[in-house]
Amino acid sequence: MARVFDLLRVAGFDAESIEAICTAYVMARKPLRETGEPDFANEIIALRILSLAKQGERDPDRLCSEGLTALARVRLLNNVGLGSNSISASVFSKIRNFVTFPEPLTRRQP
Repeated sequence: MARVFDLLRVAGFDAESIEAICTAYVMARKPLRETGEPDFANEIIALRILSLAKQGERDPDRLCSEGLTALARVRLLNNVGLGSNSISASVFSKIRNFVTFPEPLTRRQP
């Protein structure tokens, strides 16, 4: 895990951001651990969390929720768009771009 912290620090995230990112990722992966999710599920969750953190989101609950939402969207796209349980390289590339570069979040009013 120390290597992940170093990579995030080099990427320009401060200690508070790194803590929020790691907490959100662990929270998002917790319900999926026993399901045998493929590796791309981890990457989709991580990319969405990182892209939102780059935009300034620091709430681990919101980061977690958005990471899982991105995974759900990919699953829906995969099942509806391809009619199978595997994602082709071209579809995954499009998904990766969507997950990595989302539209800015609108902040919820308290």
